[in-house]
Amino acid sequence: MPKLVDHDARRAQVATLAQDVICEQGLASLTLRDVAGKGGWSPTAVTHYFRNRDDLLVFTLQHSRDEAGRRVAAAMEAGVDLLQATIEQTLPLDDTRRRQWQVWLAFWGSAVGSPALASVQADAQRKFRGQLRAGLEARGFDGDLDHESGRLVALIDGTAVQATFAPRQWPAERQLAQFSNHLS
Repeated sequence: MPKLVDHDARRAQVATLAQDVICEQGLASLTLRDVAGKGGWSPTAVTHYFRNRDDLLVFTLQHSRDEAGRRVAAAMEAGVDLLQATIEQTLPLDDTRRRQWQVWLAFWGSAVGSPALASVQADAQRKFRGQLRAGLEARGFDGDLDHESGRLVALIDGTAVQATFAPRQWPAERQLAQFSNHLS
């Protein structure tokens, strides 16, 4: 009897392996063979789910963004408001979120020359800014929501880049303090 495989779960598994490869050797040198090897599979096992490297990269970036979204949703289910959940689950406060930022930063550079990746990146940034805007609105912020959500994106991105490359200088407490100071 043939083995039943959950194709969505397998695609997510391949994307997670691609994230591992990106963190270890960078995005530029990632190959389907590297990702397959990381999973202990033949390259055919990866090409069964992704036609080519570009398809895998686009899906991996989307998968990475979805992981962050699931963390935000879980934090909100635990009673954290949207703005705080978005900030806390986006910043690289632990190894998991720092790894996520390593992946995102690798994609930022590659998105410059790839219309497909640039589209995914632009859509993610638009949604992220909208989520911050909604969080500010839910807190009753009475200023310019577009301006302030843009400032928060810049503050999150800047803090996260610093914390990704200098984690000892930017522990979780220091990262969070940036936002408690700013939001007060």
